[in-house]
Amino acid sequence: MNNDFVHGTGTGANANANAGTDFALPSIAYACSCSLTVAPLTALLFCPDCADSRCNRCVANEPTCYYCPLCLFEVPSSSVKNDRNRCARNCFECPVCRSALQVLADPSSASASTTSSSSDPSQPNPPTRHFLQCGFCRWDSRETNIVFDRATGLGGSLLKREQGSAFAQEFASLKADLERRLESSSRAPTSSSRISSPHLALLSPSFSSLQRHVPHLGSSRSSMSKLTSITGSSSKSVSTLGGSGGAGGNQSNPDPYRPMAPFDDTRDDRRVELMHDLQWVEDIPTLEQRLNQPMCDVLERLLPLRTHLRAKLAKRCRQCDKQLIKPEPKAQTTRFKIKHVALAHLPNITLAHPMPILVQNHPTTVLLRFTNPLDDDLQISLAALDSVFASVNLVCPQFSVPGFDETQQAYDEFEDPASLPPTMDAGMTPHGIVQVRGNSITVEVQVTPRGGLGSPVEFQLIVSYEVQVSGGSHHGSNDATPTSSPLVRRSSRMQARPASRTVNLAVTIVAGSVSSLAAFPM
Repeated sequence: MNNDFVHGTGTGANANANAGTDFALPSIAYACSCSLTVAPLTALLFCPDCADSRCNRCVANEPTCYYCPLCLFEVPSSSVKNDRNRCARNCFECPVCRSALQVLADPSSASASTTSSSSDPSQPNPPTRHFLQCGFCRWDSRETNIVFDRATGLGGSLLKREQGSAFAQEFASLKADLERRLESSSRAPTSSSRISSPHLALLSPSFSSLQRHVPHLGSSRSSMSKLTSITGSSSKSVSTLGGSGGAGGNQSNPDPYRPMAPFDDTRDDRRVELMHDLQWVEDIPTLEQRLNQPMCDVLERLLPLRTHLRAKLAKRCRQCDKQLIKPEPKAQTTRFKIKHVALAHLPNITLAHPMPILVQNHPTTVLLRFTNPLDDDLQISLAALDSVFASVNLVCPQFSVPGFDETQQAYDEFEDPASLPPTMDAGMTPHGIVQVRGNSITVEVQVTPRGGLGSPVEFQLIVSYEVQVSGGSHHGSNDATPTSSPLVRRSSRMQARPASRTVNLAVTIVAGSVSSLAAFPM
């Protein structure tokens, strides 16, 4: 196992003093089946058909719906490209702090309309102008001379303003010219197509007779293709010498692109003068603001940003094409139609308290808690791999984890844990198992740190588990009762479940140390 898959951070001198009082659980990372991603268990998916974990690199994303995160309006997929992947309604973001903007009426125009109506009722009232304002940083669109005559359809008005700028028109013209050149180059004839078919028909029997007298030419098609390429290249050179009047003269020398407006050489000079006149550094846009609006030099020229659309993604396994995640198509709901996460299929491993003080070259007991999310029992086998940070000795390499029982879980929540009867007798508990309660079991692992003061303590475990499907009431029943076992779900729901079924799955678990696991000198 490569040590690059180990996740965990070393601790410094500040963590040494808090080693006995730090109750933060260190992070444990799981290696994906592709061996390219190491992430927490909550960040992985699980494919029931392949019986393997899946990361973002192992799945294919499919958008189910597009929506605006502010107004939750669902946008059709056909309108996403036309709207430039932004909301076309009254949803805007502040260009300074990226907060949501509010549409407000201009007080001056409102008072003017009231005054005119009171003085002369027969005259039509002037329209009330509206503007955008940020409720967090108090940015105002009137600073950039952006006001609206009405409170609806602001997205379309701002889109017309963006498309009407000189830079947008120049970019659209350049894009159209490049698309035209690309289309003409794709339709250009190749060198082999410039040889007419009658010439090729006459050349084939001549070459066959020549091949009978000269056997060194070979009987393959490569010689014929070489001769054809030579003839085609010669005809191409002849057509090139013919100038623009040849077959491909206009395509080899296309007309250069002509900009709509000549380049302004004084633009950089105006920028320098503007920087000389600045009095505050805060008037210069940040890198993020310049990235969103590249043509903006000062804050006074920042425009409101139309809100980017979001998409709900469905995820499929790249190997078996099974759908792992399928959310509801509605933007208002957060439910899922299909949800195969690794947390509901793989055993969850955490470091249990109390956290020991690790000493260099001194064996220390570390408690690992295994939680079974399935309804059936798990038979777990552990294998340790030595690393440069620590050596590991497994006290109990094989053990069984009980399945999840909702009745027992509810009983444990309402009763005092100290008054509960133990799940397993002390005499029946194997050596190395500290506690068995509900669907979790705590085992001991002997860890010997090898690093010096402040070095991380990291080790690797290979966990293999088998799902033991219990029989009993399910045996002989014709009910379609699904099981939590990954592979048993593929059995027909109209048939009886087998009394037992075994599933083997190898999972790589990487445990890293944080401030609780520190190395101390002897």
